[in-house]
Amino acid sequence: MRDAVPLTTMPAGDIFAYAGIGLLAGIILWLLALGLFVRQPQNPQVNLFVLLLTMLTIFLTGFFDTISTHKFVWAWLPASTLTGGSWAC
Repeated sequence: MRDAVPLTTMPAGDIFAYAGIGLLAGIILWLLALGLFVRQPQNPQVNLFVLLLTMLTIFLTGFFDTISTHKFVWAWLPASTLTGGSWAC
């Protein structure tokens, strides 16, 4: 039998700190990636940078889900791993 963790309410400031900032940054990065890809779809350097921005967007926007509902951990975990690995190149 699994141990249950009691759920409590989260204050609005904490929700904004955990979800709002990451969501806002993720939307800005996603729009930047989309704009770059639309302007130069054939450039391989732009395609690589767009892929990096997409992984970073998934990482930033999925962080709140990872600490709360765990619905999209399957997407967040590879994105965080690929984001960290791509910065090492």
